[in-house]
Amino acid sequence: MQYFTLISAFNFLVFALVLLTKTSPIKKANTVLGIIFILMMLYDLTMCFLYVGFRLQSDLFLSWYVPVDCVFCGCFGPAIFYYIDVVFSEEKPLLSRKYLLHSLTIAPLVAFPAWFATLEESARITHLKSNILGASIEESVANMYFYVQMTTYLFICYFRVNKHLKESKTVVVNNFVVDIGWLKAYFIIDIAIMLLSAPICIIVGNDYLNAIIGQIAINVQFAYIFVMSVWQTGVFTDPKLNVPRQPADVVEPVEQEPDADVNPEPPLTSPSYSNLSDERATEYMKTLDDYFEKEKPYFTQNCTINMVSNETGIPVHYISYIVNAKMERNFFDFINDFRVEKAKRLLLDTSNQFTVEAIGTECGFGSKSSFYKAFKKVTNQTPLEFRTNSRPSV
Repeated sequence: MQYFTLISAFNFLVFALVLLTKTSPIKKANTVLGIIFILMMLYDLTMCFLYVGFRLQSDLFLSWYVPVDCVFCGCFGPAIFYYIDVVFSEEKPLLSRKYLLHSLTIAPLVAFPAWFATLEESARITHLKSNILGASIEESVANMYFYVQMTTYLFICYFRVNKHLKESKTVVVNNFVVDIGWLKAYFIIDIAIMLLSAPICIIVGNDYLNAIIGQIAINVQFAYIFVMSVWQTGVFTDPKLNVPRQPADVVEPVEQEPDADVNPEPPLTSPSYSNLSDERATEYMKTLDDYFEKEKPYFTQNCTINMVSNETGIPVHYISYIVNAKMERNFFDFINDFRVEKAKRLLLDTSNQFTVEAIGTECGFGSKSSFYKAFKKVTNQTPLEFRTNSRPSV
């Protein structure tokens, strides 16, 4: 068993180094995934240390062991939840209330090794040896809590991904279109593994069987997410070629136009597979202008590049290209410019009694922080400063 955990730890270290060091269009998401693999490696090394102690029948080794592996396990659920937030570009600062509350779900799995560390050395060794044959009540409770916590997070993530997939099979991260259909399969596999292994581990209840099932489960789950993440985000490609992709759910024939510019080494802002002529780009820009003028979608919080693509019939990668190359900004700044202009008019209206936060919501911002950040980026002032400095004195 110690050899299996050691090999597994080495694999996770390699996975982590690839994700943490290689350039990728979704570098932040891959960094989060790399940190998860570091946690997996630490879990495996802790288990390897324990089973070396059993193999050598060394009380000295066992006396040094503290079950911090369950703390690493407790981090997996919140970490995967944060990974999905990053993929969907919905993450908040790590010290925000949202993530601090999620971190509390790890607390019970911190309590178990803390209790274990308070035992006398002889009691700890006896406890470990007895758990090989049958788990103690404390161990069983910790295992049961982990399965409930992890399965809950997997279901939450599954429903979030499935909800998004009903609207689009892709997300746009840093103007790079990523197919996320594989995430649904990943969470289905994970949930199935958890639901099948939980009863076995809880009913049989010995450390050795739990470790075997746990190792098989985590290696299958995380090897799959590594391979699919690398495959979908172009980690092993030349970073200069990481240009916006055509999403899997958008199919458009490529027109061969005689006046299309041909450049064997296209600039980073241009899709290398596209023959988009200036005439077609101008046509798309007019379509976008008409759509934004008539529908004003930017005043709704769910205005995304995928939604605009669905409404206008313009492929996501062309919208990204036009906004970047022709308007010299990214899509979110482009949308926020419209919102900020409306917010400025409302802030200057002396008859308007809305609070600053209400104005942000009215203009399509999802939170006070996003409103303040976008407004200050455009005006170099906060909304409150703008209202105070720009309104005529009475």
